[in-house]
Amino acid sequence: MNFCSRRSINWVLEFFTVVAVIWIAWIVSRRQPMHAFIAGDLGGTNCRLVMVQIDTNGQETTIFEKVYKSQQHPHLVVILQTFIHEANSKISPRVACIAVAGPVTKNRVAHITNLNWNLDAEQMAQQLHLEEVFLLNDFAAIGYGILGLKPEDVVQLNNATPLENAPIACLGAGTGLGEVFLTHNGKEYDVWPSEGGHTDFPTRTVLEFELMEFVKKTSAVDRVSVERIVSGSGLPGIYRFFKSRHPHLIGQAVEEEIRQGSDPGEVITRHSLDGTDVLCQQTFETWMAAYGAEAGNLALKTLSFGGVYIAGGIAPKILKAFTNSDTFYSNMCSKGRMKEVIQSMPVYIVKGSTIGMIGAKVVSHRRFRALDDHGCSTNH
Repeated sequence: MNFCSRRSINWVLEFFTVVAVIWIAWIVSRRQPMHAFIAGDLGGTNCRLVMVQIDTNGQETTIFEKVYKSQQHPHLVVILQTFIHEANSKISPRVACIAVAGPVTKNRVAHITNLNWNLDAEQMAQQLHLEEVFLLNDFAAIGYGILGLKPEDVVQLNNATPLENAPIACLGAGTGLGEVFLTHNGKEYDVWPSEGGHTDFPTRTVLEFELMEFVKKTSAVDRVSVERIVSGSGLPGIYRFFKSRHPHLIGQAVEEEIRQGSDPGEVITRHSLDGTDVLCQQTFETWMAAYGAEAGNLALKTLSFGGVYIAGGIAPKILKAFTNSDTFYSNMCSKGRMKEVIQSMPVYIVKGSTIGMIGAKVVSHRRFRALDDHGCSTNH
């Protein structure tokens, strides 16, 4: 082979080498590294989990989701191990954020009473080979969930416009009464849980005062919290109060359903909304009035010009009670000289029951970002 031929071959090889390097570099530049996290909502009955893939642009894609029966497993770690195995993802999750139905200490330790589970986030992270496990009280998760809501996820009760970066408040009646508020730190919203549901029930009328005294006597307590009235468990107490006042109005259909073991709160609410029982209607009307009054109290304490959200387990089931009657909103705004202040705050009813899971996703995304920013696990 002569010199010219060898030179030509070398030139061709060099050319294609350069082309190959450029092509590989282009392919690599086009690829976006993918990461994944787990978000979950743990209750006494069900544990809902979702694995989410996230790219460098922050775009999220759900990889896998499943609901597990909590009581069929010995611990949350076992559920998460099963979930990760069943997801069979090529991308290993780095972070897990779980909303739990119970008090959480420093987002690390929780005791789930209904399951008798003790959860230690750092220990679980080691067992699951994750960079971080983050535990979140379930109503704090609802607070974060507000940040992930879409316009179609809520119904607005008034025409007020939210102020950008202003405080936001959220309360929701379920088994108890959860209250949380959000403030903006200049970059994003921080969520502040509270025990507002355990503050004193503020009677405004003779009827409410008599109700409070009745609950104190029948429950053998020396004070009545808002939660004892404004919650799913509060409805039966109000119903018993009206039964004691008007025994001649007791409806046998309602009594029979309750005797058969049906949830009293659900029975009372249904008969009220259907208009089939007078005592149930009086009960529900009193309950909604107290609910609205407490929403107004929280709104004034936090000056939530960013919005007041009503969430929790009950609100989505009684949406028409908020929209077809002004009982809730009128009692919320009944604050004397502060009426116009309340009216200038937008009020939203959250239509779905998955807001806690949305909140767990929001926090998972934030924790994932914090790990990337700081290169290690940090407290939120």
